[in-house]
Amino acid sequence: MTHPVAVETPEHLIVVLPVYNEADSIAAVLAEIAEAAQRLAITGVRTSCILVDDESPDGTGAIAVDAAQRYRLPLTTVVGQRAGLGDAMLRGLAAALQEVPTAVVTLDGDGQHNPADIPTLYRAFVARSADIAIGSRWTRGGSAPGTTPGRAVGSIIGNWAFRLVTGTRGVKDATTSFRIYSPAALRVILASDSQRFSGYSFFSTTIALAEAHGLVITEVPIEFRPRYSGQSKLNRREVWRYFSTLGQLRTERRKLLPTHDDPGPYRAADELKQLSEATAWNTFVVEKSVEGIETRSVRSILEVGAGRGGITARLRERFPDAVVTAIEPDAANHSALHEAFADDDHVITVHGTLADWSGAPADLIVYYNVLEHIDHDTAELKSAREALRPNGWLSIFVPANEAIYGPIDAKSGHYRRYTAAHLCATVTDAGLEVQHISYADRLGVVPYWINYRLLNKSTIAESSATLFDRVYVPLMRSTERLLGRLSFGKNLVAVARRPES
Repeated sequence: MTHPVAVETPEHLIVVLPVYNEADSIAAVLAEIAEAAQRLAITGVRTSCILVDDESPDGTGAIAVDAAQRYRLPLTTVVGQRAGLGDAMLRGLAAALQEVPTAVVTLDGDGQHNPADIPTLYRAFVARSADIAIGSRWTRGGSAPGTTPGRAVGSIIGNWAFRLVTGTRGVKDATTSFRIYSPAALRVILASDSQRFSGYSFFSTTIALAEAHGLVITEVPIEFRPRYSGQSKLNRREVWRYFSTLGQLRTERRKLLPTHDDPGPYRAADELKQLSEATAWNTFVVEKSVEGIETRSVRSILEVGAGRGGITARLRERFPDAVVTAIEPDAANHSALHEAFADDDHVITVHGTLADWSGAPADLIVYYNVLEHIDHDTAELKSAREALRPNGWLSIFVPANEAIYGPIDAKSGHYRRYTAAHLCATVTDAGLEVQHISYADRLGVVPYWINYRLLNKSTIAESSATLFDRVYVPLMRSTERLLGRLSFGKNLVAVARRPES
C-alpha cells in the first residue's frame, strides 16, 4: 500500500473577507474561494480565510463557518465593532499579518469580485514583484457588466478626481477592494495614523500611502460582476466623505514623499526597467557622453552602476572590440544583467561596487545616471581615478538643474541634480583633468519641471515611457544643435582624463 507524499506549501495566501449582512451570498463566495484554493494548491500555495464579521444580525458569521467546514476551507472569524468598512479592513489585515503570510487578498463578500481571478491576480503579483496588485475594472481589458451607467460614471470620475487631486499616478481603479497586499504594504498601512480609513475611503487612502512610500502597485483586468443579492452599502454619505477628504489626502501624501535632503533608498525599480528598455534614449546618452574619446584607444571599459544593462548594450555597439565590465550593486538588477549578457564574451558582470572590482586599470570608466545616487561623489571619483590607466578616460552623464528636483528624483535616491560648476569641481577635486562639460536635453527642462515638480509626479507610466523613447527622443535630438548655445539642460555630460603622472 502506498501513501501520498506530503508536499510542502511554503507560500501562504490569506483571504480577508469583511462582511455585514451577507447571509444570502457568503456561502457561494466561500465555495468559489475554495475552488480557487484548490487551483493554488497545485502550485504550492496554501490558502486560508479570515472573516471579519461586524456582528451581522442575519447570521452571516454562522453561515460562513458552516460553509467553510463543508468546503474544507480553513477559516477564522474576527469580530468587528460596527465601526465601518475601514475599521473592519484594518482588523482583518492586522490579524492576517500576525500569521506571517506570503500575501493577503481582500475582496467583497457579496460576490461582485470573482474568486476565480485570485490565482491570476496572485501570479501577476509575484511576477511583477508587486506590493499591491489590484483587480481592476477600469484598466485596459477590465469590465463591469451589470453596473448602471450612473454608477460606472461615478466610479470613473471618483478615480479621476483621486489621481488629479492627490497627485497619485498610474492607478485606474483605486476605489476597489479586490487586491493582493504584500506584508510590506500591510505594515505601511497598519503603521499609518491616517484618520480617513473609515468607510470606502480606506481603499483610495491605502493606495496613496503605498505610492508615497515607493511601493510597487500594479493592476490586472477583471470582470466586476453583479452581486449575488442585496444592495450596495455605498451611500451619499460615503461618497461625500470620499471627495471631501481628497485634499487632506494630497497633503498627507506630499509629507510622506522622500525629499531632497533625505532621498532615502532607491525605490524606482519600475522606472529603472523602463529606462533600461529605452533604446533611443540610451543610444543618445552613450553617443553624447563619449564625444571626443578616441574609440580605438578603448579596449577595457568599467561601467559603474550598470542597472539592467540598457547602457551596457549601447556601449557594446559603440566599442565592439572592448571588454565591458558591468558593475551593479543591486542583486535583482545584477541577476537580470548577468542573464542578458550570459552569452557575450565581451561583457563581464560584477555584483557589487567599484570597491569590489580588482582588475587591471581600465581605458574608460563610465557613470551614466549613477553619480547622483552616491552621497560622497568626490570620494567615488577618486576611486575611479585609481582604477584608470594613465591618460584613461572618465565619462559622466548626470541630471542637471537643481530647480527641477522633484519627487521622482527623491524616489530614485538622487542626492542632487548638478550644475556645470559643481560637476567640474567634483571631477577636478578627484584629481582628474576635465576635457569638456556640456548640457544635454535642453528641450526636456520644461516638461520635466511641469510633470515632476509642478504636478509632483513620482511615477512614470509605461505608455509615457514608450512615447518618450519613440517620439520625444528623436524630436529632442533634432533640436540639440539648434539649442546648443543655451547654457542649461535636463542633463549634464562631462569627459575627463587621468593625468599621465
